[in-house]
This record gives sequence, C-alpha cells and structure tokens, in this order.
Amino acid sequence: MLWIPGYTSPGWGTSAQYLLGRLAELGRVCTVDRLETGFSDRTGADDMLHWVADVNDIHGALAAAGESGPYVTVGHSYGGLLARIFAYAYPTEVQGVVSIDPSHEDQFDQPVPNPDVASPCVAPTCPFAEDVAAVRALRGGQVAGSLGALPLVVIGHDASLPYFEGAYDDTWLKLGADTATASSNAVHVVATGSSHAIPFTQPGLVIEAVRQVVDAAKATDHTLPACGKALTDLGGTCK
Repeated sequence: MLWIPGYTSPGWGTSAQYLLGRLAELGRVCTVDRLETGFSDRTGADDMLHWVADVNDIHGALAAAGESGPYVTVGHSYGGLLARIFAYAYPTEVQGVVSIDPSHEDQFDQPVPNPDVASPCVAPTCPFAEDVAAVRALRGGQVAGSLGALPLVVIGHDASLPYFEGAYDDTWLKLGADTATASSNAVHVVATGSSHAIPFTQPGLVIEAVRQVVDAAKATDHTLPACGKALTDLGGTCK
C-alpha cells in the first residue's frame, strides 16, 4: 500500500511511525516525502500544491525505488485528495483507496473560502485554477462514479469537533461526503470523537478501514463489507 501524508507532513514522521508499523502487518507499505517536506528537496516554491504534478512525482519516486504496485492508496487531508487523484492518473496500478478527512479539488471554489487563501477559487483568477481543471479532467467532469466500483473508504472528522474556522468546516465535511460518492463500492464513516488528526487520535479505525479495502482488493468480486460493527466498535459512525 501507499501512505500519503497531509499537507506539510513528512511520510515517515514520528507521529506516523506507529500507524505505519501497524499497516505493515497488512502488507508492504511505501511512503514518500513530497517536495518541500521531510528529506525531499527544497525548491522554494509551493510544489506540493500542484496536485497532479505531485502525484506524478510520487509515481516517479516509487518507480525509481523499484516499486510497481498495485497499490491501495491511503492518504490523510491533502494526502487524501492525492490518494484519489493517484487512482485517476494510474488506474491500472490502484486496487483501492482510503481517504481520511480529505481535501477536495473543489474546496477553493466554494462560497466560504479556505482560510488559507484570500478568496474563493474562481477560475481563471484562482492560483489553483489549473490544478482544479486538471483534476476535473481526470475525473471526467464529475466526482460521483469517477472511480467506478473501486473499493473506497472515506473517514470524516466529527462535526462537533471542528478543525476549520466557522462555516468552512461544514464545507470541508460536505466535500468529504462528495468524495465518498466517487465509487459505487464505498463506505463513508465518521471518526466520532476526533477532529482532523484522525490517524493519530483513532489509528485503530484507520487500520480497520485499510484492512477492509486490502481484503476487498484481494477478493474475487472486490466488494467492501457494509459499514458496520467492525468500524463502529472502533469509534466510527456509519453515514
């Protein structure tokens, strides 16, 4: 499987080591330090925000390391968006996706802007306009059904523990729910009791979600089990 960390986080950070060790019990795990993070190069530019290029860089790093997949892509936050984009860009190399409280390509094009940018991303004025257009092209213009029946689990944060300011937290959660429509073979679960840092506050829920996707990828029909006791016993609430 491929672990893709959030925004500025390195792949092999101190806080991720326990989680990755547990995921390694399910199969071989690869992770990456994207440009500007961890041990990767510093270019002085926001290269990590060029989403499709970032995915292509990750793919190139895996190839250079002799890795060829197929992968279950697992990502948190910005990494959750990249996990889905990776599946669009390299569909024959991805057998499942776990997206944990993910970013979304449309998050900058909402009435309530991301607090990290000054205004909503309305093309062509938005600095992310080319990235948004590139991802929309990869997914054929819509999120719903864009991954076919690929096994997909989306884990969202608890709305009662907002991570983002004001109404933007509602926007984030709505776009996370939209991510869960990308596959007809999807489970959407909320990490009850967690804000955004789900991999570190409820690692057991993440591990179980990954286990279910890995098992589905190995199964003949690739079907995920319905959201149920295995996830709710670990603090998940099925959506």
